[in-house]
Amino acid sequence: MKATSILIPAILLIFIISSCGCRQNNDQVIPIKHNYVVVLDLSDRLLNNGQSEKDSALIMAAFNEFEKTARNPLIVTSNDRFTIRIIPQNGSSLLKDNYENKLSIDLSAIDAAHKNSVFVAFKSELTQTISQLYKEAHLGNSSKDYFGVDIWKFFHDEINDELRNDAANKVMIVTDGYFDFNENSHVISTGNKYTSTSFFNSLKDKDWQAKAEQDSFGLIPVVIKIKAQWIIAGIQAKNADILMPTKLEYFWKKWLRESCAAEPKVILDNASSVMAGQYWQ
Repeated sequence: MKATSILIPAILLIFIISSCGCRQNNDQVIPIKHNYVVVLDLSDRLLNNGQSEKDSALIMAAFNEFEKTARNPLIVTSNDRFTIRIIPQNGSSLLKDNYENKLSIDLSAIDAAHKNSVFVAFKSELTQTISQLYKEAHLGNSSKDYFGVDIWKFFHDEINDELRNDAANKVMIVTDGYFDFNENSHVISTGNKYTSTSFFNSLKDKDWQAKAEQDSFGLIPVVIKIKAQWIIAGIQAKNADILMPTKLEYFWKKWLRESCAAEPKVILDNASSVMAGQYWQ
């Protein structure tokens, strides 16, 4: 996955704060509502065979879980929320905000008399809207046609805005797992921690994990302030390295732990999308 340049000030201070202990809000009330967030990486991974269909199945698995909670016991009393967030690509003409609005529903913002009708209308249009999104996100048949997305920057700048203190937060990131940049000059680093996964080039031997632990390789932590359940779905290798999915899973889990988040569940690209629902139960 390629990514655009990022300008994050005071990165060393951020890293120090992240490393000094987690400061999540521990005053959360017992949740009476649910907040489902699906984050989409629409980079050149879309060139993989059948990727849009796999992503659509994952999104619908998340929505089906949302519907179960929203309709329990009655939708007219539900304040649950389902949102899809698209990590932006620099220079892309995709109407990101328009699609995010179409693909999100907040039942707490709808009066009781209209909750059910709005929900039914949203559900009836969801599959078609997802299909149209992926058609417009397909920018060409070469990775050079894609501007790239920046997962690290999205987490640093935006993820906390999607989480709610008064809800059970359930987040699924649909991605191949890579944090890659077009040019090394775009990568921020402190020690052996980076904002990309370019450090994988230093971990090619069979003892990669021991070296990573010894030399503290990884991604620069961000600060995640609110509790959530996390699913990383779609991880896959771009090359013949059969250990790459294991590496990606290891560093995602390490990164989220260091960012004060719960360790995520990981769904590999070849796994069934129904696992998303199982992991959230």
